Amino acid sequence: MNKYLIITICLSLCSPCVFAQEGRADITLPYEANISGKLYTFAMSSQGSYYLHDQWLKGDVHLTTGKVVRNVYLKYNAYIDELIWLPVESYEAVQADKKLTEAFVISLPGRDGQMVFRNIPVDVAFASGTVDTFVNVLYEGSISLLVHRRVIKTRERLISADGGYYPVPVLEPDPVYYIVLPDGEVFEPGRFTRRALYGAFPGYRDEIRSAFRRDRLLRIRTEDDMIHAVSLIDSIIN
Repeated sequence: MNKYLIITICLSLCSPCVFAQEGRADITLPYEANISGKLYTFAMSSQGSYYLHDQWLKGDVHLTTGKVVRNVYLKYNAYIDELIWLPVESYEAVQADKKLTEAFVISLPGRDGQMVFRNIPVDVAFASGTVDTFVNVLYEGSISLLVHRRVIKTRERLISADGGYYPVPVLEPDPVYYIVLPDGEVFEPGRFTRRALYGAFPGYRDEIRSAFRRDRLLRIRTEDDMIHAVSLIDSIIN
């Protein structure tokens, strides 16, 4: 298997099911930067949310034209990998045209900072060509750490309603992490372990191992550990 960017789409678990509805029509909104999209009509009964954040949060949308739409209400649907925004002029949710969206930034409540997402093409197994995918930027230097914060259907659960039982999909986060190497190649470590990182940077194996030992980074358990590990590697290869 190619160790570089491969995302396997499991039709039975990962793809939107019959609950998803197509947008009624493409629309162009005559606001500040002329954003194109379609009315957002996705609706699905589930256990677990398909949104990264259930509430509308303020943020900025960077368009491929170079223009930026600032301070708008955004949601990210991690199940269908789409950016949703709420124009205050109409209060009709819009699914932004992904091909015209270069990046977006979501401001988190309180002092939690912000989340930066970029739209990058990725190779998909069992499909020809690439698929535009929103990835969250966790670290950026001569190497970068990205994560696709996808949500997938893991199983179904029967619920009781109206005198009967109905299957409801159970949705759970299933993030996929990527490291962008200095030459632009994208490496998917799978399990984010020290051994996987040694394999991604074979020419620096000994230096990386020594740096991890000095920092007592014996196991990589959390996202903060991942960011720390990548920043250590970045300091070594530079």
